Amino acid sequence: MNRPKSLKKQIYDLLKTSQNALSIEEIILGLEKVTSIKKTKQQIRNALSAYDCKEIIRVGKETYNLLSHMVNGIYYRYTLSEQEILNGILSCDDELGFIFDPYENRRKRQIKIFKDNTLITETKLEFCGPFGSPRLRITGLSEWIRKEKLSTDDDIIIEVVDIDSGLYKFIPEKKFQRNEEVIQKKNKEVTEIIIGILNRIDRKSCWPKELTKRVTGLYSYRDNCPPDNLTKIVEKDERLKINEVKIPLENAPPIREICIAEKVHTAGSCKIDKKDFCKVYQFKITLDGIKPPIWRRIQVPETYNFWELHVAIQDAMGWYDCHLHEFNIEHPETGEEIAIGIPDEEGWDYKKLLTDWEENIANYFSLENKRAKYTYDFGDNWEHTIELEKILVREKDKKYPVCMDGKRACPPEDVGSIPGYEEFIEIIKDPEHEQYEEMLKWVGGKFDPEHFNPKEIVFDDPKVRFKYAFEDK
Repeated sequence: MNRPKSLKKQIYDLLKTSQNALSIEEIILGLEKVTSIKKTKQQIRNALSAYDCKEIIRVGKETYNLLSHMVNGIYYRYTLSEQEILNGILSCDDELGFIFDPYENRRKRQIKIFKDNTLITETKLEFCGPFGSPRLRITGLSEWIRKEKLSTDDDIIIEVVDIDSGLYKFIPEKKFQRNEEVIQKKNKEVTEIIIGILNRIDRKSCWPKELTKRVTGLYSYRDNCPPDNLTKIVEKDERLKINEVKIPLENAPPIREICIAEKVHTAGSCKIDKKDFCKVYQFKITLDGIKPPIWRRIQVPETYNFWELHVAIQDAMGWYDCHLHEFNIEHPETGEEIAIGIPDEEGWDYKKLLTDWEENIANYFSLENKRAKYTYDFGDNWEHTIELEKILVREKDKKYPVCMDGKRACPPEDVGSIPGYEEFIEIIKDPEHEQYEEMLKWVGGKFDPEHFNPKEIVFDDPKVRFKYAFEDK
């Protein structure tokens, strides 16, 4: 089954050709020249918000670039300790891990390290050490350190020449050679950027690797006198602190997060209101763009928030809830379109995204404001229309939520959006097709696009789903 290029891959190829950051408008124009099909801004945003979209990074308001373009040409300051001098193993803080493995593959990579134009070593970069405290083993590094007569607290300036080709340059810098005035000035610039990012995040904290993606591409890292590493910068500023989060693995060290010191984040929970309710909301959910239509009719308590509604939609439709989602609904008072979903941990949302477990459906839906859009899987971009049909009195002894009716089976996950689904259906209708057996095996042995029975629907507990999705990771 030869599937067409995904939208994310088309954008990647366009950015690779351009060599420059592009706005959403420039991406739309560039894709139109290649495919003759004009994409919407929302389609571009959705594709670039996918979980697996690690090669493309947001660098400003609705402006994107390849991660490799951002990393190539930067300099990183690594301060030596006794272990590097003795055995050539570097402590892998988040910046160093990002520089050597920005796509988070955690696999051995072939790298070449030079001083000036002289090859120091050509070896495989190996991640080692315990979970949560990884190390980088570089063959030949300890010999080079001794040759350069470097000591504890001296620095290695690492220049990233080409991340995809694994080319780096090492520049030795002894402690007395440090330009403290320039370094401290850059440390301050990085601190202000970190605080600005954290202040745009409701929880006021962020994993260091996410902050690293945002700061290492900045001009402070674009010459051979870079700032100190992120941990040292944070430790020296009283406005910031490093919080340690325990993980449920035996003997595993805690994971760090960087916080605003005045308001250290404590782990939250899904705010699900368990109070009694008198009314139920009856919704019809229709999957857009497919004929005959695929739809479900469900009833949910009036006390539901958008997270609980999301779980009910997933279960009723037959999705697996393994991708991002977003609701779009008109605010009943202002008329403004509101986006509700899972907030961006990095604090660089292209628009204000309200948290779905903190927003109640009764505050938005009414018989006068009865429609909303629900998007699932920003790669395949499955868009649904939600319509509030009725507000009913709760029936005694009836269990909610409940699926009342519906038509046709949900498409398989990751089938490739509407074009991929249509091609999939054509293949499984034709036993003579060369990919017939392959597609049946891929989908689990059988697939009847016309099948749907509301009595087969089982609804998960939204609180258990929340715990599985967030708190157990």
